[in-house]
Amino acid sequence: MVDAKFDLAKLPSQFTQTDPAPAQDLLLRALWDGVDYGIFILDVINKGTDFRCISLNAAMAQMSSVPAAALIGKTIQDAFPPPIAGVYHQYCLKAISAGKTLQFEGQFEINEKLSWCQIGVTPLRGQHQEIAQLVITLTDISDHKQTDRYIYRAKQVLQQIVDSIPFAIFWKDFDSVYQGCNRHFSKIAGFEHPAQLVGKNDYDMPWQQEESDWFRSCDRRVMDSNTPDLHIIEPQLQADGRRAWLSTSKIPLHDEAGQVNGILGVIEDITDRKAAEAALSLRDQAIAVSPFGIVIADAQKPDLPATYVNPAFEQQTGYTADEVLGRNFRFLQGDDDAQPEIDEIRAALAEGRRFTVTLRNYRKNGSLFWVELTIAPIFDAQGHITHFMGLQNDVSDRKAAEFELKRQAKTLKTTLRHLKRTQTHMIQSEKMSSLGQLVAGVAHEINNPV
Repeated sequence: MVDAKFDLAKLPSQFTQTDPAPAQDLLLRALWDGVDYGIFILDVINKGTDFRCISLNAAMAQMSSVPAAALIGKTIQDAFPPPIAGVYHQYCLKAISAGKTLQFEGQFEINEKLSWCQIGVTPLRGQHQEIAQLVITLTDISDHKQTDRYIYRAKQVLQQIVDSIPFAIFWKDFDSVYQGCNRHFSKIAGFEHPAQLVGKNDYDMPWQQEESDWFRSCDRRVMDSNTPDLHIIEPQLQADGRRAWLSTSKIPLHDEAGQVNGILGVIEDITDRKAAEAALSLRDQAIAVSPFGIVIADAQKPDLPATYVNPAFEQQTGYTADEVLGRNFRFLQGDDDAQPEIDEIRAALAEGRRFTVTLRNYRKNGSLFWVELTIAPIFDAQGHITHFMGLQNDVSDRKAAEFELKRQAKTLKTTLRHLKRTQTHMIQSEKMSSLGQLVAGVAHEINNPV
């Protein structure tokens, strides 16, 4: 608030070193003519019922859509079109009510172009401390507004980009205070919009105390060492109460001078992956302890090389995994080509179908053993065969039992045939004996009829 009433229009337009004008007048004239923003003075009429323009500087005369001659001595209601006059009147009343300088922004026509302006209204008090005049300043801020719009749009585009990334992203300042994030991270933290996290720290989040302590210490380590810390695997309590596994990477941010001034965090939720890894671990353990030999061959290579064998296979064959991987499993049959099952295996593999055969294999020490082999194709998501898996059961004992049973059956068959032949001889002998007795009896009866 300025306690003075004066008419800047009465100041001399030019000064020389011999001018007797007071230093204050020189300063006022410099402020009046030496600025690039518009200034005009209004007299307050009837405590703000209306306002009369009494003076304006050259910058204002150039900016105004109304000629200077049509402004001086006119009220704002008479000098300006109704929309502009209404805006000015509203601003003037607010400044009078507040009793202090107020700043406003609005759009006005400058040089036949609609422009954004910043308006300052400063009340001046008269001798009786009433507000008698208003100093109005008008600054064209269209370029700033345009820049602000570009910045705002760029921020919007950047926010859309980070929101579309399938990871949670956040960034903090040097004191580990959140300066922004994407929607994925705000959801993890339990906030509806990323802007709600700005200004908060980890202790304002739903994390547990020890988790917040760990996050802060990790931030400090990354920023102090100016070294990224990548793929930090850690569990974290989510806002919905779910316990999740996260892979976090933290990267130091720098200012224009290259000094660390913050940190960028990228988080990937790997809960499903961890669960899958746990399931695979159990599966691997089950395969490892299986009493059956399990093998896998690469179906996408013409020679179907071995890519996996389990410990049971090593025990069955005497070969180590290193001795088998990369080779075709045909070597287990050695030079034994007389087995028709080998041709059956080739045909089934070519057709990509599941099948089971029993065939002879040879251990590393050359000993023969029998296996019952089941082979099945493995498909990818597109339905293409990528591998063949074989389940090999050592049936040597069963085969030995079968051979023994066959031997015994053969022996029994031979014995039975021998018994049948002996029985036939005995029957024939008995028949001849009986016949001899019958003949002797008949002869006796003939000889001794009485």
